[in-house]
Amino acid sequence: MQDNVYDVLAENEEQHWWAVGRRAILHSTLTSMNIPPNAEILEVGAGTGGNISMLQSFGNVTVLEGNPNGLKYLRTKNQVSILEGYLPDTTALSNKQFDLIVLFDVLEHIENDHQALVALQKHLKPGGKMLFSVPAFPMLWSHHDVVNQHFRRYTKSTLRRVFAESGLEVKRISYFNFFLFPVITVIRGIYNLFGIKGHDQEGMPSPVVNNILTKLFASEKFLLRYINLPFGISLFAIIDKQKQ
Repeated sequence: MQDNVYDVLAENEEQHWWAVGRRAILHSTLTSMNIPPNAEILEVGAGTGGNISMLQSFGNVTVLEGNPNGLKYLRTKNQVSILEGYLPDTTALSNKQFDLIVLFDVLEHIENDHQALVALQKHLKPGGKMLFSVPAFPMLWSHHDVVNQHFRRYTKSTLRRVFAESGLEVKRISYFNFFLFPVITVIRGIYNLFGIKGHDQEGMPSPVVNNILTKLFASEKFLLRYINLPFGISLFAIIDKQKQ
């Protein structure tokens, strides 16, 4: 990501509807994954650390981050081990293995996603789990993706394919950010049509609007306990590593 994006993330990570809603959904998903108590957890591409406190409710957190601006913010977090590096290079991880590895909107930033996944799975304990979130649908490509230096957006089938090619079996995959999909799709279509370089997640909306959007987005966690959603702005995927 561009350096200024880290500053925006740090400013908004505690209150912005997208960050809060996504965190609620990911927390609910992690709760369903039967993670062992006091798990050893690796967050790859931790950015400014907005997910660390949530992850610490499941165990001990190590982060892998290479961007100096991101590292500046990560060093302000409590009780987290910080390693410097970018996938697919896992040298900084040495021979460490983890019960849980998470990549929250990170895989799309990696040019060779297949190579990154092959490298990363060596650091997952037998019986360990992985949780990914990624942006969905190439048709939604916009200035937002350019600013965030994405290489791609995924569909359910393309995400399954890269996991399969990397030797990983998907236990569950679903779209999310479902309720806001029609509105965001229209907004991005208009922006693309007229060459507008803003994006729909830029800046903090008014407190009233932010509260409404937060509740609407976060409410999807209740649906996702029972069903996979047929479309959305994002995807999540759960990987289980079978015990040998």
